[in-house]
Amino acid sequence: MVADEDSLVNMAATLKPDLIIVDLSLPVSGTKNVLRRLHALDLAAPAKIVVLSIHDEAEAVCEAMAAGALGFVLKRSAATDLIPAIQEVLCGRVYVSPGVQADSAAAVAD
Repeated sequence: MVADEDSLVNMAATLKPDLIIVDLSLPVSGTKNVLRRLHALDLAAPAKIVVLSIHDEAEAVCEAMAAGALGFVLKRSAATDLIPAIQEVLCGRVYVSPGVQADSAAAVAD
């Protein structure tokens, strides 16, 4: 666990994890920026990223996916969605919480 964006990037560079869960409540300079910083790290294999968020709007989901996240989990359903999201993402598949607004899920599918 880390407290801010710089700590997240530094720990990811040090630990070289297979999976990173990014809470968008973490003080970050923007979803696109933090995900791009994580993808820019010199890792043997790029870490797969799951975004944890309170936002269920199409814009939030699409922004995270366009910036390289493979998973998007709503905080309100994290207790039931986080483990399935991790399993799907580690297999290279996309996961979006079922509670995401229908138009958001359709936009991600496109």
